[in-house]
Amino acid sequence: MNKEEENDPQPLRIIGNPKYENGRFVFADDIFAILNRECGWICPRCFNEVRICPTTAGEQTFKCTNKHCSATFVVRVDAEAVTFMPAKKKKSPASAAAIDSAGAIGVAAAGAAAAVAAQQQVKKPARGMLLMPVDDDTPKKPDTPAIKPEPKKPVVEKPVIEDDDDNETVIVQQPKNTPASTASQQESSGLLQWGGFFSRKHYKLLVGANIIGRKDKKTPSDVEFDDPEMSRRSVKIDAIPDGQGDYSFTLTVMKALNPVKVNNQQVIQGTSATLKHNDTITMGKTTLVFKCS
Repeated sequence: MNKEEENDPQPLRIIGNPKYENGRFVFADDIFAILNRECGWICPRCFNEVRICPTTAGEQTFKCTNKHCSATFVVRVDAEAVTFMPAKKKKSPASAAAIDSAGAIGVAAAGAAAAVAAQQQVKKPARGMLLMPVDDDTPKKPDTPAIKPEPKKPVVEKPVIEDDDDNETVIVQQPKNTPASTASQQESSGLLQWGGFFSRKHYKLLVGANIIGRKDKKTPSDVEFDDPEMSRRSVKIDAIPDGQGDYSFTLTVMKALNPVKVNNQQVIQGTSATLKHNDTITMGKTTLVFKCS
């Protein structure tokens, strides 16, 4: 590479349009990456910017850099391409020779030779990381529409009854016949409140033991939260009736890699605390308010 090429601007990416085939996104044969050069494209599934720097030539498979996206891409890596920007049309030696001999073979023959030479020049690898055939500055439309991200299936674990008013409470019922605890299907007078004024949810506590913890399919809880700092099956809240219509509520810490606090006071694993109306319970990054009618 000469000094002029070293000083040429090197774009961060040139967008290609892959086709979705057999569960993967495949770039066309004339769209390729250059060995040991950074390149990138936009994932048509999650619209994340994917950047790579291939170190091996040939057909390579790359995954989307978004950890929540499962898209994979098949890209051809060229080890011989050394240019970076779209090549300018220049007169090749064959074209110059044809023009010099135009007087002998005629203007028409010279024009034909120049057209062939220009066509060969365009076919040379354009300078870029991922390239598409460049006829003008207007990008070509993809052959197929972009694949929209597939909607996630709703997790049907706790039926939710919602109200149209923003300031109304959402009541989350525990599932029937849950294996997580020994709670009966009879509701107690206690519940756990989570969220702010416009996104508040209430989790009703059933008579007996109610297990609260991090969401996990193998070790489910009665009330689950998507909190990575909360332990699985972390605490147990026992709702015990007194036979006269009232209940007592006791919180027991079963497992807590991070501290569990009641009113900012830590409850050590294996110990219990009596809950009262408006007590706050902190588990990981989640804060709950205990309510008792």
